Amino acid sequence: MRQQGRCRGRVMTSDLSFFIPYHGRAKVSLCVPECFNLYVCPPSCVRRVSIRALRNGTREAMGFLFLTEADVATGAYEECLVDAVVDALSSLPQAPRAFFIHLNCIDDFLGTDEDAALSALRARFPGVGFAVVHMNPIAADRGLSTGLRIHDRLYSLLEPAGRTDDAVNLVGNFVGLEADCDLLQFLRSKNILPNGYFSLEEPDGTYTFYSVSRSGVLYTLDLEPAALSADDVWEKLDRIQKISREVFEQAQESLWDARRLARGLPTSRELKPVAEQFYKDYTQHYAEGRWKTVARYDEETIRHILNIVCSNLQGGGKNQQAAWDRMFRDLVQAKVFRTQRDI
Repeated sequence: MRQQGRCRGRVMTSDLSFFIPYHGRAKVSLCVPECFNLYVCPPSCVRRVSIRALRNGTREAMGFLFLTEADVATGAYEECLVDAVVDALSSLPQAPRAFFIHLNCIDDFLGTDEDAALSALRARFPGVGFAVVHMNPIAADRGLSTGLRIHDRLYSLLEPAGRTDDAVNLVGNFVGLEADCDLLQFLRSKNILPNGYFSLEEPDGTYTFYSVSRSGVLYTLDLEPAALSADDVWEKLDRIQKISREVFEQAQESLWDARRLARGLPTSRELKPVAEQFYKDYTQHYAEGRWKTVARYDEETIRHILNIVCSNLQGGGKNQQAAWDRMFRDLVQAKVFRTQRDI
């Protein structure tokens, strides 16, 4: 272990002194080939992750920057974050292709300037892809789950591929299906390919919608793995129809709106003008602060407003993700200030 400049936190890249049995699967980010993961958090927060990595043989792909109360109070950890990444990269025998920086829920309150840190790192290490991953279970009951947010950050390093409507995306599975497996054969008989979408007519006349990942895993509108086996597909093949991406996304939005209406919350149609006004205020009148009125909404609604904003931005997935992250960070800080003021 080694001291990092003025930061009292420690970067640990090789040693753990405790062990308990754990037989779970490896963390998703540790499954990415040629990657390294730096966890920035208090020692107690990362204990379970460390033990899990030991059990699954992925310990060499991770390191830690441990935080103390003084680091959090003074903000010193942000100053030494880039140094910690540089130190970790210099200790590796070969530079990774992907480097994930995991920030825990403390950062939701501190608001690290991620863009500045990532810009400095990308300029210094042009051959390495960097991404920040948030481990924030404090928000697990609102909006996207922690797992889905992590997946989203992992995929942010990928270059966007051409759009194909006659295909099905199987997202989130790291074990590919055989090309001749029953599930894919059944779907191909309906001209439904990996990276595509389909609907299933239920006995009551309603429809269930699915996406199919490249590796053959089926997902629901909630982007959760579908409880639909190859046998189920075969038995219901006559009620399965190929659909476009637009139809799938419309069904997603309808489901989201129905849930929002049941809770007395604004729908997508109601939030679209809010999103348009927010983006105008944020980009053209930032200093005036009118964009901060969006901070009055709950986190799930804020996330959806930003999704609407970014869906209309040009420049591809990375630019959209960077803009989303920047606006969300500003709104979180505005929301914290608003809460403190109300108290």
